[in-house]
Amino acid sequence: IEIAFSPDGMTGWICILSNTPNNLPYTSYHPILYKTTDGGETWSDAIEVQLGGAAGLAAVKQFITDEALTAYFDPEPVPSRDEIPYYMGYYHDLVVDAWGNPHINGNVMIADLVEGTIATGVSYNAPFHVWSPDGGLTWQAYKLADILQYKAEFTGGGSTVSHYNHNQVSSTPDGTVLFFSWIDSDLPDAADNTRPDIYFCDFVPYAGPGGTHSTPENVT
Repeated sequence: IEIAFSPDGMTGWICILSNTPNNLPYTSYHPILYKTTDGGETWSDAIEVQLGGAAGLAAVKQFITDEALTAYFDPEPVPSRDEIPYYMGYYHDLVVDAWGNPHINGNVMIADLVEGTIATGVSYNAPFHVWSPDGGLTWQAYKLADILQYKAEFTGGGSTVSHYNHNQVSSTPDGTVLFFSWIDSDLPDAADNTRPDIYFCDFVPYAGPGGTHSTPENVT
């Protein structure tokens, strides 16, 4: 769960990654948000972000190549892109811009709703910026980067701790520039995400649907 407020402290958002009995078409775990415009005195009903399906996010439905989809579904025919389910997890982060709009950084990946599994391979999983330009009425998505490694496990003291890409998002104090980061191990011999660097890009939102993403850089 993530909670963030606009610079004036009045518009706030709560974001949870979960599934619900509503069964959004072709959508597994996804962002579910609640909004306040009075500093937290009252909150809206749940606002759900549909990832897949005909009403899903276009950038999500297009980020996997035709070749990767053919390999994933082999030997079965590749379904329509409106009939492929998606999942967001495990980490995500949330920030609110100068206009009170929410921005999420989280990994999106292909899902199997029947088997309850997800595909975390390099071709099927990527960090995404998901946001609303109009206070939660509509949603947009942008693939921040391709990643090579998703998961790492560290063992010690009889316990194993898993970590993933640690998606983060923050902003300038006035909410006019946003900063996205994630970690990835890009060494040629890396077999998992145990040797990660930090990757970074920014986004300049406007008071509307537009905005500009910078090119990601390795800033380690």
